[in-house]
Amino acid sequence: MKIVLLNLLDSMMSGAAAFIFFQTILGKKKSQLPYYIILLIFVCSFTIYAAITSILIGNTSTLAVYLRLTLSSLLCFCLSFLYSANLRTKILISISTTILCSIFEAFSYYIITSIYSYRVEKDTMDFLVFSNISLMANMFFLIFSILIHFIWKKKAFVHSLSYTIILLVIPVLSMCLLLSKPILYLNINIPSAFFILAAFVLFINIMNYILFYNVLENEELRFQLTIQKEQIEFQRNKYEQLGAAYKNIRSFMHNTKKHLFYIENCVTEKKYDDIIPHSKEIMHDLESRYCTINTGNLVIDAFVSNLLLQTKAQGITLHTNLKFDKATIPVNDYHLTIILGNLLDNALNACRGQIGANIKVAVRTVDGTFTIHVANTYVIADPDKAPDDFEKIDFIHGYGLKNVKDSAEACGGFCVINHENDIYSATVIIPVLNP
Repeated sequence: MKIVLLNLLDSMMSGAAAFIFFQTILGKKKSQLPYYIILLIFVCSFTIYAAITSILIGNTSTLAVYLRLTLSSLLCFCLSFLYSANLRTKILISISTTILCSIFEAFSYYIITSIYSYRVEKDTMDFLVFSNISLMANMFFLIFSILIHFIWKKKAFVHSLSYTIILLVIPVLSMCLLLSKPILYLNINIPSAFFILAAFVLFINIMNYILFYNVLENEELRFQLTIQKEQIEFQRNKYEQLGAAYKNIRSFMHNTKKHLFYIENCVTEKKYDDIIPHSKEIMHDLESRYCTINTGNLVIDAFVSNLLLQTKAQGITLHTNLKFDKATIPVNDYHLTIILGNLLDNALNACRGQIGANIKVAVRTVDGTFTIHVANTYVIADPDKAPDDFEKIDFIHGYGLKNVKDSAEACGGFCVINHENDIYSATVIIPVLNP
């Protein structure tokens, strides 16, 4: 009965450890099943695996070892289909799980046989010793998976350092507890007490993981809410710009109508000499008030013209270099709007309040690539407060450059961020595909 309970606890622990490991590495579920249902599937699968391999308990022969490894790899491979991943990743994660379990079993074998002063004879091992080795190995694998999850998901975890340490205390203390000599000797003298302790360690670590997982989900929802608020504010600003552009168009139509009426009156009254000076005045007015950028691409013309007006109003020097073949632009208007709009807003916001601020915008077709380069002055007043990673700097709303990178990658290109000599630059390079 004791062996059965140990094997049951062992299968539950191995299922929970494999679930956490898969959840960490593969991440995205293929189905809409809640994670606790997937956890139950893992536990039940490993329980069935334990029942099938129960005839091999205590058998340490080479054939038995290879058979257990093969069945374990096949089980992990089947469970990997619960997640969205390519075939190569599924095979790799299945083999990695089996290798990790083998390493932990070897480590547990050394500890248990040292405590028991036990020696394997004729490829057989005592059932209790064998079960204890397997149980301890899966304890180590469970705690290892939880620690890996904390490390792997650290970008999503935004709580303070003290809160993170508190959540890390349980798996670390569990590892120290299992490796302490009194606990190992407890397995010899009072096996039932060791079983209760092992069950408690399993329960508390799973609860700790569930708590951590729920906290991550809540943090993700809160982060998405923040992004949505920022996105709404960003869209509101864009709508205001569109409204201003619409008013500008209405004004343009009104002025055009007025000029046409004037020319009509001049023709009616045969005042032909007045038409030429008035026409020159109209052209001067158009050049000074309306779009001065005319490359043939509406998105580039609109954004760069708008930037020209804003930089002029804020006393920022703007340099442009727009030399590209509009017929071979490998980006549709949607992605071009995201890339150019965010880069220009990023540069404009970075230059606000700076003395002698400069912005350089280059859109060119060079060596079979479509390149968008936006550079601006960015002087760091205090060198001690300089950011560690300029790739993560975003002067807009926290996710503008991420959208730029996503759009660049969607078009088969990439984005490079650089800061040197007080110049912050972002370059998007997209290959031009030959028709």
